Amino acid sequence: MTKTRFADNVRISRNRRTKIPDRVVGIDLYPKVSKEGTVPLTQENIDLIFKKFLKEHKEIFEVESKDLKLVSAKKINKRWYAKYGQYYKGIPVSDAIVSLEASEKGKVSSYAATTNQTSQYRPSQR
Repeated sequence: MTKTRFADNVRISRNRRTKIPDRVVGIDLYPKVSKEGTVPLTQENIDLIFKKFLKEHKEIFEVESKDLKLVSAKKINKRWYAKYGQYYKGIPVSDAIVSLEASEKGKVSSYAATTNQTSQYRPSQR
């Protein structure tokens, strides 16, 4: 298992029903592939870099990066915001969104996951 070095001030809140993280703030980490910010985020590479980041820290976020499809990526005021739709076996999960926020150089600061609260889907226990 990979050791994750999140900042001391990282806060994780979990969905009461599924126990999966729905908000992680204070992350303050670069994805390994961005080489400490020497490879800045661009519209062309943001999907690849963020999916690799989620895969690197799968034990924290508990989401499969291969099940995500980029919906939007926008740079606003020197910050990147990416939004992904979640899929299960190739089928879109209704109202399931994963979002990441990072500096323009790629340092990830927050993660959020929202799901349809009326859904009956429950992931299997690991």
